[in-house]
Amino acid sequence: MKRLIGLVFILLIFFACSKRIDKTAELVLWYDSPATDWMKEALPVGNGYMGVMFFGDPDKEHLQFSEGSLWAGGPGSGAQYNFGIREGAYRFLPEIREWLEQGNTSKAFELTSQHLSGIIHPREGLGFGDYGAQQTMGDLLVNVQNQGEISGYRREMNLNTGRGGVNYKAGEVTHSRTLFGVYP
Repeated sequence: MKRLIGLVFILLIFFACSKRIDKTAELVLWYDSPATDWMKEALPVGNGYMGVMFFGDPDKEHLQFSEGSLWAGGPGSGAQYNFGIREGAYRFLPEIREWLEQGNTSKAFELTSQHLSGIIHPREGLGFGDYGAQQTMGDLLVNVQNQGEISGYRREMNLNTGRGGVNYKAGEVTHSRTLFGVYP
């Protein structure tokens, strides 16, 4: 009886492990309402250098643009700026490696934070100090004259293709917006 149970168990594991995943299935994030908060709800579209966060409001689309070279802080932001380099930081690497080999990641993290992470000199008007923070290029607001009640709303981001979209019906008119980013 034990052998039969063991055989059934092995067969169940075999069948569970042999299930194939459909790699052509689309991975899509979708929402049934527009975003109201940039940080938590707006969806990104871009190419790694330039991008846009879109909110998907049917009446007033909000597109917030970003470009890779727009940073606050950085070289020239202050006399103390040194690219965040800590003098003699390399001396702590052997001890950090030792803690990692022993499996004590919290101690390794503590030492890394203390001795290897960049130095930030707080400065007035620069939230992240002289090290800087990525800034947005601007906002584009597009007003849409919808006629009728909004229904069938869907805001989405296709993770396979990198395309975003907003679809809804206003009265009898179907609206569809597609957003995407390409390198050139």
